[in-house]
Amino acid sequence: EIATGVDMLHDALQRIMMYHAGRATEKSARLTNLLVESTRQLVRAFELMIDIKDNQRGMLDAVREIREYEAAGDVIYREDIASLFDEAEIAAREHGASKAVIHLIKWKDILEDLEQTLDHCKKLADMIQGVVMKYG
Repeated sequence: EIATGVDMLHDALQRIMMYHAGRATEKSARLTNLLVESTRQLVRAFELMIDIKDNQRGMLDAVREIREYEAAGDVIYREDIASLFDEAEIAAREHGASKAVIHLIKWKDILEDLEQTLDHCKKLADMIQGVVMKYG
């Protein structure tokens, strides 16, 4: 599962480069920051696994943080997708539909990749909680 998460993040970064996506939106940057923070909490939880019984509180705190980041990411994702469609409508009138649609498709794909990777972090957090409940 960890390798899958790394692959998902790698795919998102590759897509950004492949699409020549340009500047990130404020919300996509916030989504990326949530992903970075979730990853930090995963690392923290895995480091604490050396002694699950003594560290179960810290591990569960990390799980809680990851869940909060994922929930916040869902909100940001929905807002950013809605903004993309609003901006595409305006851009189509000003610059032509084809450029607007291309921009929308690029960022929609990128945001989906980031959001799915954040969802995967939550899945890993759920697994960590299961380990704590079983062995803590």
